[in-house]
Amino acid sequence: MVTFGRPKREIDEKFMNVYRIWKERCLTATAATQAIGMTRTTFYRWVNGYEAAQNASH
Repeated sequence: MVTFGRPKREIDEKFMNVYRIWKERCLTATAATQAIGMTRTTFYRWVNGYEAAQNASH
């Protein structure tokens, strides 16, 4: 099977730390994305995916 494109990044410790701070409303989404080096769209996609996974496991 041929795979195209860049390999997907996994949710890591850095994202989780920034996510927690952002969720506590101590950090803006713009500052959060700059801290972890991703676009706002990708950040929100990761947030939605993480929160969906958390809700599914409960």
